[in-house]
Amino acid sequence: YYVAKEGSSFRLKLPISGKPAPAVTWKKGDDQILTDSGRVAVESTAVNTTLLVHDCQKDDAAKYNITLKNTAGTKEAFIFMKVVGKPDIPTGPIKFEEVTADAITLIWGPP
Repeated sequence: YYVAKEGSSFRLKLPISGKPAPAVTWKKGDDQILTDSGRVAVESTAVNTTLLVHDCQKDDAAKYNITLKNTAGTKEAFIFMKVVGKPDIPTGPIKFEEVTADAITLIWGPP
């Protein structure tokens, strides 16, 4: 998988080939087709295809599918993208696990 930092941009550039040149489809997950819109740009030539996502957000973490299709057939591949950044606010309730004269141990749910 690939890793992107939250707030940065990521670019997935893949070499492609086929005769005739294949039509390229990028999907986020199994069904969300990606096109040029907002933070997302898709560009394909006869020799490569590029998916560019600006201002990466946590919900951009996903499996990205690429499909190449021409008269000779169809090929599919996928890439996993992970997005890292500051954690969200932890969920409560906060529990006081251990209290001593010098320290306190707190426990809470994951963000």
